[in-house]
Amino acid sequence: MKKILLIFTVVLATVVSVQAQYVLTMDGEVIGDQITVTPDSPSATELQLDLIFTNESDEDAVIKVARNEVEMVSGSESYFCWGACYPPATDTSGVAMTIAAGGSSNEGDFSAHFMTGVNGNSVISYTFYNIDNPELAVTVTVNFNTNPFLLSMDGEITGNEITIIPDDPGATEIQLDLIFTNNSDASAAIKVARNEIEMAAGSESYFCWGACYPPATDTSGMSMTIDAGASSGEGDFSAHYTIGDEGISKISYTFYNIDNPDEAVTVLVNFDTRPSGVNENIFKDTWISDLYPNPATSVVKIDYNFPAAVTNAEVKVVNLVGSVVMEQKLDASANNHSINISELNSGIYFYSLFLNEEVYSTKKLIVK
Repeated sequence: MKKILLIFTVVLATVVSVQAQYVLTMDGEVIGDQITVTPDSPSATELQLDLIFTNESDEDAVIKVARNEVEMVSGSESYFCWGACYPPATDTSGVAMTIAAGGSSNEGDFSAHFMTGVNGNSVISYTFYNIDNPELAVTVTVNFNTNPFLLSMDGEITGNEITIIPDDPGATEIQLDLIFTNNSDASAAIKVARNEIEMAAGSESYFCWGACYPPATDTSGMSMTIDAGASSGEGDFSAHYTIGDEGISKISYTFYNIDNPDEAVTVLVNFDTRPSGVNENIFKDTWISDLYPNPATSVVKIDYNFPAAVTNAEVKVVNLVGSVVMEQKLDASANNHSINISELNSGIYFYSLFLNEEVYSTKKLIVK
């Protein structure tokens, strides 16, 4: 069945209601809230991203850029340029550039630079904000992916997380087709592991990798050898989701080398069967930060500003097998909240923010 891919559009450092006044473009195309950048070659030691900022408001804007290194692989570092270039330790540009109403920055005014470390995916966000009103801003989250294993859909590289919705209201199944690419310099025998993190009532899933497996199977029985520089074929991998109650089900799929399971790529898929637009009014004017710091050891914090329509908010943290390990209610009047994570074991978790009992966003949390 035909599917619709939505790049995960909730960027937690952006005020949704004003974001449209500012636009970011790359190679003449407007970019979404999240993009992926990969090396030009396996031996590349630096990745560079060039963006153009456009002010579509009716007033001049004095713009600074703030960088947030959300997740960095070992040995990597980054810096950026906005009017001037800043050392890796600098998160906010010293220079503010005035962009006239209807105007744009010039080629070369902004560039993001990522020096590679170990293979993996580093996540860095860049926020272009008006220094006279910081809520007027646009943010892009960039996946600098040096993993030699990549996943793509319809010719586009996926990020760490994607959302798909049914083709029509009467659909009973959602299907996701992915292509696995091995950009390493050696062939790899690949298996796939599925993790049903959160499932809507009455729903179930299965997947195919060389063969199709029943819903109770989490790991493919078959491995497929993908040569260096080659990709899987159309139809080799498909994820199938049988729709139950309305809601969001979260399932991750990990493609790993059976000879070295640390060589892997994972995508978290949100199968969203809620009625279209159900949250437009609830989420309007909502502002929420990421949990920070991330990675963290003992305490994480979250800042937020909820509209009156939000009467109930909470954060849930789940481990990689989908078990809820922590739940915290948020006080809408407080505008910030601290969460003690000192009793969590080191590792990777996912945290979801629920507004009025609806999932607003899901992100990764690393506990050291």
